[in-house]
Amino acid sequence: MLGETYNISINVIEIENDENVRTLPVGTRRCRFPEEKPDELIVHEYHSYSTCVVQCHADAHIDLCNCTHHLMPVLNRGKYCDIEGLKCLTDNFETVNRLHAKGFDKPGLVCDCLPSCIEPEYKVVSNTKGVKSSHGEIFIKLQSLPTSRFKRIVVRTTMDLVVSIGGTAGLFIGASILSIVETVYLLCLRRNVQ
Repeated sequence: MLGETYNISINVIEIENDENVRTLPVGTRRCRFPEEKPDELIVHEYHSYSTCVVQCHADAHIDLCNCTHHLMPVLNRGKYCDIEGLKCLTDNFETVNRLHAKGFDKPGLVCDCLPSCIEPEYKVVSNTKGVKSSHGEIFIKLQSLPTSRFKRIVVRTTMDLVVSIGGTAGLFIGASILSIVETVYLLCLRRNVQ
């Protein structure tokens, strides 16, 4: 608003992925790569947390007012809101334009969006509001340079599981694939000889 100032301090956390992360199902790794666009995402070509939230807003517009805002990305060109639709969106402003997590009883949207696997995370560290006299200002600054980097690593692949089971069987049973093949060979050879 005119005469107000906001000081926002953010922190950036970088994320890096191991090459085997792509082999895991989306539900296990709990993130999506940009090309892994779900079928219900139609407002954008690639997935990101932001595009999922935009889709959630668009779906709420259609559910509440049977139209979408004219500034919404290409979703519903034939059903952009007329004056009545814009009035409906204004009347439902608290529901349509506020996001919150599950469990809050305030009006707003609960969007079940997975984060992107490759985008850095931006966290708001502090958000202070002050009063200034002539005009409004927003100051956004990094609390510090990005010093944290998380790396997603697949600890065990399917091949690791097979090798572990084989190694355990070899240790406790005293068997290996070669001894199993030899046993089958000897049983078949003896039957053929008799």
